[in-house]
Amino acid sequence: MSVSKKAFWAVVVILISGLAVWVQSQFVEEPTFWLTVLHVLLNAILLTFVVMPFFIVHRRLLLSSKKWLSRWSGVAIEFIFYIQVVIGLYLLLLGDTDGLEASALWLHLNLSLLFISFIVLHLVLVKILSKRAH
Repeated sequence: MSVSKKAFWAVVVILISGLAVWVQSQFVEEPTFWLTVLHVLLNAILLTFVVMPFFIVHRRLLLSSKKWLSRWSGVAIEFIFYIQVVIGLYLLLLGDTDGLEASALWLHLNLSLLFISFIVLHLVLVKILSKRAH
């Protein structure tokens, strides 16, 4: 399996674990502790060993690309990714210290859906533009 496919599927696994936490929180007052722990551990492992190495290598390609649409969607993905990490760290480290947890959770969830949408858009654009080049 290619590095890009591994990174894509790692993001999908992280999204599914996050959705599991969110769904559980809709039925129970407090989200299940173990689902949250699983989501955090999956993030720590998959982001560190699969997604970030891909981002680092892919960033060089992104900056040198002459295809502005691919470059734009790649930059958007990167920007959303970093916001997601910051919000995730906020939720993990600070939680509901100032009453912003509900807003942070909704923002984290919606950005996750936007993030995966941009990844799919980026993959489609890269496929279309690479077929045009040949």
